Amino acid sequence: MNAPDEPLPLSSYCFELDEMEPDDRYDALFDFYASAADVFVAPEKRRFCSLRVEHWTLGNMIVMDGKSSEVNIVRHRGHIARDDLDDWMLRVTRNGQMASRTDEQHYVASDGTLVFDTLAEAFVDHWSPAGWVSVVIPRGEIPELWQYFSRYGSGPVRAGAADLLADFLISLANRLPHADERDRDRFARALHGMIVACLQVEAAPGDVLREFDPALLRDQVRQIIRSNLWSARLTPERLSQLSGVSRSVLYGIFEESGGVAKYIQTLRLNKIYADLTDPGLNHIPIAELAEKRGFHNTSAFNRAFRRQFNCSPGDVRTATRMGIRMVQPSHPEVTGSENDISALLGRAREPRG
Repeated sequence: MNAPDEPLPLSSYCFELDEMEPDDRYDALFDFYASAADVFVAPEKRRFCSLRVEHWTLGNMIVMDGKSSEVNIVRHRGHIARDDLDDWMLRVTRNGQMASRTDEQHYVASDGTLVFDTLAEAFVDHWSPAGWVSVVIPRGEIPELWQYFSRYGSGPVRAGAADLLADFLISLANRLPHADERDRDRFARALHGMIVACLQVEAAPGDVLREFDPALLRDQVRQIIRSNLWSARLTPERLSQLSGVSRSVLYGIFEESGGVAKYIQTLRLNKIYADLTDPGLNHIPIAELAEKRGFHNTSAFNRAFRRQFNCSPGDVRTATRMGIRMVQPSHPEVTGSENDISALLGRAREPRG
């Protein structure tokens, strides 16, 4: 017990498999990642799988220090469509090796390699028995990271003082178990400052940052929208924060669609229309379908639906139940497939008393 004037140790949360019964380990590992990714371990190795992850909250960022046995982790578009995880992630390998494949590239990260990723992209990771340090960063926390991503994308860090930042992250993770609550704010400021300083993008003469390419920017913003379409938090303000783009620029990108708010609403309404014409969903109340697709005000939803389709949601459902085939209106296409890591990240961001 701490003396009255003695500072409290810096609080953390730890998930560990090693103290579990061997027959329970793989199921616990699977459940830990299930909301955000699929996990695969060879059947003959499942009784021996190992994972230990400790994390600390520093401001709005999360520092994670982990080690695991060999594992494959797959985050696909179905996961992205279902959850709100779109954070940036910096990761440095302490030991071992991680091979990663995305739609854009394939790379291998070994000891000391600093990698920049985003949870808004699908990936397939293969970890050898490895140790690592990760920092999870909300999209709006460090605006400079959007410029880095716009130029270099995800993968091993290819610019800035990557080695210096990698060393700092490992040193920080080594110190956190011995820190106290007085250190939290200054560690958060140091982490923020090091990330900005080491990953700062400087424009060369004649260099134009990719974020000002209208076609590329439109595709990037649409990807963010698709990744967060069912989230009630996806407002123009939130999208501006996620993308690092002002609301006026967002409106210009989607002006032909009536603006960004109208574009998002159109995608959601067309998906609800498809749901209402699916006989397999006839048992689900219309209000529940609407809420799952981002509409939490029934009256506003009914008005928007009637404006777009010139009929009510009930009319569409009645026609479906009567076997009447209604013509699907044209619409912008929504792409995507149909104790855990999401809860861990969410719990880390809960206000501390």
